[in-house]
Amino acid sequence: MNRLITLLVTAFLFAPLAGSLTPLHAEDGNDWPAWGGPNGNFSVKPGLLEPEQPFELKVGWKRDLGSGYSAVSVQGKMAVTMFSDSTFDYVIALNVKDGTEFWRFKIDTTFPGRWGSANGSISTPLIADDKVVGLSAAGRLFVLEQETGKLLWDTDLVTQHQAKIPFYGFATSPLLYNNALIIETGGTSNNAISAFDPNTGQVLWATSSDTVEYQSPFLLHSGDANQLVGITNRALYGLRPESGEVLWQFEHGGTTHPMGAASGNLMPVGNNQFFLKNTNQGGILLKLQYANQMHQVEEVWKTKAIKGTYVVPVYHDGYLYGYNSRILNCIDVETGERVWRSRAPGDGFPIVVDGHLVVATKDGRLSVAPTSSAGYNEVASLDLFDNLVWTPASFAGGRLYLRSMTEIAAVDIIPAQTVAATAGKTEGIVPMSGFAQFIKKVEQSGDKSALVDEFMAAQKEFPVIEGDDVVHFVYRGDANDMALMGDLVGWRYDRPMHHVAGTDLFYYSARLESDTRLTYKFLKDLQTPVVDSLNSRTSGTIFFGSASWFSMPKWSAPNYLDSATVVQSGRIDSLQLKSAITDSTRAVEVYLPAGYDANDGTAYPIAYVHGGSGATGLGKMTTALDNLIGKRIQPFIVVYMPTFYGGGYREYIGSKRDTYLQVFVKEIIPLVEQAYRILPGPENRANIGHLTNAAMAFYSTFKHRELFGKLGVQSMWSDEKETKKYNELISPVAQDELQIYFEWGKYDFRSPLESMDLIESSPKVASLLKAHGFDLTGGEVHDGTGWASWKNRIDRVFETFFPLPESRSEQIRVGGSKSRESTGR
Repeated sequence: MNRLITLLVTAFLFAPLAGSLTPLHAEDGNDWPAWGGPNGNFSVKPGLLEPEQPFELKVGWKRDLGSGYSAVSVQGKMAVTMFSDSTFDYVIALNVKDGTEFWRFKIDTTFPGRWGSANGSISTPLIADDKVVGLSAAGRLFVLEQETGKLLWDTDLVTQHQAKIPFYGFATSPLLYNNALIIETGGTSNNAISAFDPNTGQVLWATSSDTVEYQSPFLLHSGDANQLVGITNRALYGLRPESGEVLWQFEHGGTTHPMGAASGNLMPVGNNQFFLKNTNQGGILLKLQYANQMHQVEEVWKTKAIKGTYVVPVYHDGYLYGYNSRILNCIDVETGERVWRSRAPGDGFPIVVDGHLVVATKDGRLSVAPTSSAGYNEVASLDLFDNLVWTPASFAGGRLYLRSMTEIAAVDIIPAQTVAATAGKTEGIVPMSGFAQFIKKVEQSGDKSALVDEFMAAQKEFPVIEGDDVVHFVYRGDANDMALMGDLVGWRYDRPMHHVAGTDLFYYSARLESDTRLTYKFLKDLQTPVVDSLNSRTSGTIFFGSASWFSMPKWSAPNYLDSATVVQSGRIDSLQLKSAITDSTRAVEVYLPAGYDANDGTAYPIAYVHGGSGATGLGKMTTALDNLIGKRIQPFIVVYMPTFYGGGYREYIGSKRDTYLQVFVKEIIPLVEQAYRILPGPENRANIGHLTNAAMAFYSTFKHRELFGKLGVQSMWSDEKETKKYNELISPVAQDELQIYFEWGKYDFRSPLESMDLIESSPKVASLLKAHGFDLTGGEVHDGTGWASWKNRIDRVFETFFPLPESRSEQIRVGGSKSRESTGR
């Protein structure tokens, strides 16, 4: 049922809306001067692509470029974008003809990426009135002379205008209307949206109070009137662009969290209607009307079909095209119903050129397909970049302009010269394997079902293991599309399984090390994650929920995670911490080994485990300790650390890191070590963490070398920014002063379509430690991420630090001959 929302009742000097609500018109196809193109709606009609005319994509030029999220703005002979060389952020102007450089402007020290984002600017520069306008991720708003790149004026939104830096940095893109430069500043002092004089930088007006993340202002046109719509994390504002007067306000239901905020642009869809997307919550179609001396916004429909993405959807001829996570969806604007969804072309950023979807996928591919309610039918494509792409294409002068995290390119659309052969998909197939021969036999058979029945009945377990090093994931059932998720492919990612035509069998094959253990799930029909119903082995995971798991033949399961084998149990004690630093109270759980209560005066070593609830829950650490102490490790005390800000990036790496550190060293350690019998000295104190809280264990150890003589990390979060900080933090010491267990999985946490990859970053940090003279135990293991992986090597961690005096375990050293041996005992 539609909901009518009255937003503001007043007599306006502003003219009422009449006719159709549209973006301001600009001549299509010649320039793309700003975020969203000449009309702000990512759509142009240059008359280049004829419906029945075959065409192909050809690289005009390509050159190196640093990282960043700025799209390419184009006017006349000049293309402008922003990038980082990991030392400084720049604006660069290039010749559209051949990519040669006109000029570059150094903005400031590079803005480092956070939680998987890359370094550099996010906002897209504006080219207008012989000026280039840019906004850095840190909040420097600047105007340059277009011809030379000379600075005309600048101002700092944070220090001079009390704006708040969003989590990933300022992402809003500027808009010029008449003689007003409009920016979503994101402030809580009636300055969420501001207008500046483009010639002097003087503030013309500012209005509303709210934070912003990725939103950009949008200008709507109707009849003789223009209306500015500002988008903040919680609301839409209809404004008079000349003065900033608020004409109406609509609470759209977003949040201040980056993934809950309304993101991107409004998308006009005709009939005074526009679509707004909240990143995680879905989208809403709104209708703006003027009646009885008031503006009204009517909620037409909501949808969950476009969500879980930062990508701005596009509109053409009655249909919206946008993403639900990694899957492209087509929505009927009249009804709000999904018409189709498609795995192709892959997760990416669409624009519309002459009624064609032009999608730059995050894995570097350019794909073109007609907009159609019948489905996605690709007519041209080009493998363009080897690195990640996180910006939509721009179209100007008959060319597409695109950039990745390492390159920028111009691509021409030309009449088709040849018809390229389509190569068959080979990913997910192990040629010459017995299973591959079986699939070939089925494909050639007249009775496919009987062969599949026979094969399935002959299997002792699933997935199917062939030899020591090949695995075949198999799904049989009613489905149109199946994909593999999990450790093998990465987070927020899936790989399509192969469907055997004429059957209900889907498969994906891979070659792995003989001692590998991984978790996995299936994605059914592009939307529903399911465990493998043929595999009874399941485990709770951090990133995939309840998931199936399997192991290759030479993997050995640990024998210390079963509570039934415990002979002597320790106990969990609890201390109440009243933190003066955080003004909060927390329970601190402490594991006391069997024998502690004998009160014989024995003092014990101690280990502090960050993210304690995960360790005791999914990690089964208490059961592991009960089984290991006295048999393979000496008795010691374990503190399961509480969280104060929900854990994760913010608490251990981000804005609350130093607060947590102060609570840890000034409040928790004194509280615990006054309550129990603890051996003195850093050599008796271990600091242990996993993923983001491993970064805290690392950080606190090197900040307080006087406290910790043992550091244990599994799958430690790190990126380029953090690695630089670690290098500054580490000081060379004698090898025996600090014991380090440092481990990562060959199939560890990564998001292939984002800049998050512990498989790449972990060896870099390990090499950094070795370069500073530290000797490491651990290394790469053939496992995934999360407690489903880490718990299999709890014994290794503690045998490194607290071995039984008479039986020290062999230490497996990074880079040594043992570094790739069995992942469990």
